[in-house]
Amino acid sequence: MVSAILHHNTWLIQIFLILGVLLSFATVRGTRSIGSHFSVSILFGWSLAGILAAKLSPSYIESSASGDCVVDRDFITPLSSAQGLMNIAFFAPATFFMTLISRRPIETFVFGVLLSAGLETVQATAPFIGRSCDSGDLAANSIGAAAGVALAFLSSLLVVLGHVRSAMACLLDGSCR
Repeated sequence: MVSAILHHNTWLIQIFLILGVLLSFATVRGTRSIGSHFSVSILFGWSLAGILAAKLSPSYIESSASGDCVVDRDFITPLSSAQGLMNIAFFAPATFFMTLISRRPIETFVFGVLLSAGLETVQATAPFIGRSCDSGDLAANSIGAAAGVALAFLSSLLVVLGHVRSAMACLLDGSCR
């Protein structure tokens, strides 16, 4: 997917860089009031830029929107193809960082699924993109969203357990300071 996109769209890197700067700035400004870490907000903005640049880049300049959606009944296909694995890889970082920022895993997962559905709809209907939507992409993006949320939840749990373990050691051996 990435090689096909880059082959026809040499300007994609510039679009990614511009989106990355704009979205990072916006996420830092938007999350400042909730006390989010600066670096996590920046990484969230860059991961969103990657998704938008890859998913909304035109496949061919001469193409037009097909208005069709491919419905794949095989749920395993997104996990076995290179394109499916790349879709998972695109969505996992964004939902990982968003979960760390919002501390709301369910809402973040729903956001990831809705973002994917919206992008697939735009791909099918926007004439300047020249793509069609694919239920396999929606499934892979959703799996990526779930993976990102799960990894953020597990990493937060490990941090909490580490604090609990330190507190228990402090209480048991009297090494509290």
